[in-house]
Amino acid sequence: MVAGPGIDTPAGWDGAVRLAEKLSLPVWVAPSPARCPFPTRHPNFRGILPASIPAVASHFEGHDLIVALGAPIFMYHEFADGDYLPAGAELWAITSDPDEAARSPVGHILIGDPAEAAGRLADTIAGAGRPPLPAREPFSQADTAGPAFTEEAIMDAVNAAKTDSTVIAHEWTSTLVSVWDRLEITRPGSMYLSAAGGLGWGLPGAIGLQLGDPSRRVVALLGDGAVHYSISGLWTAAQHNIPVVFVVARNSEYRALKEFSRFMHDPDAPGMELPGMDIPGIAASYGIQSQHVKSPADLTHAIKDGLSSDQPHLIEISQRRIADS
Repeated sequence: MVAGPGIDTPAGWDGAVRLAEKLSLPVWVAPSPARCPFPTRHPNFRGILPASIPAVASHFEGHDLIVALGAPIFMYHEFADGDYLPAGAELWAITSDPDEAARSPVGHILIGDPAEAAGRLADTIAGAGRPPLPAREPFSQADTAGPAFTEEAIMDAVNAAKTDSTVIAHEWTSTLVSVWDRLEITRPGSMYLSAAGGLGWGLPGAIGLQLGDPSRRVVALLGDGAVHYSISGLWTAAQHNIPVVFVVARNSEYRALKEFSRFMHDPDAPGMELPGMDIPGIAASYGIQSQHVKSPADLTHAIKDGLSSDQPHLIEISQRRIADS
């Protein structure tokens, strides 16, 4: 099973989980996801698919049927030539978006409500009689040595601070894979990412999510590059007292673009360094309570304090640079 943003609803989660358990299906999240459509600590969950044609196909090796629910087929971000599917594999998909169906380069695409379809399949299909899937191997222990920290250590600190009701607005773009291993997402509507991939969505998106459902507190995970695309949104949060907790990983480099430049064999592309930015100072100038924390434990404590407050907060922590990772 490949799960997409179209089933990030209570009905979609329920149907997808029951279907996966009934047929002992490994479940992947479609590439470049905009939502979290499946519980990340479920034994059948296998993570996020990569964003190139041959890399996705390699994850389907050994399977004869791929069923995609509520996902484009597929959002390939890194160009590499190859076959869309391994030999002998067939893909069926259900989407509510006719345009996405028309764009699909492979597979049999049905138009309808993918969340309802997941529930109907779970209700009517016969069990496969296969044993339950074993859980994934435990993820590695994070390196917590400072003064700048790994993305895993920072993500673990965020996970320790949030609750089941916390909503994550994610635009820390260099961590779009590790987030699926380190954050425990247990209910639908708990994580949002940019659907189109453009930068600058995360900060104002977090404000909109908090306004849209005040009963659930929002934590924005932002890189120091992404935050500056729309940093004036902090003024809005301050002026209207919107209690988002903004967490900024500061690595003084445009890390996601630097990694992509290496993929494109242009490691010396200009404009990749981001020195001399005082992000807590900028936030304070807008009227946001802000601080720089010096350890993952301090980050957890600061996020918890922010979530217990009725005011916006910004918390910065140093992240290791690529050269030091």
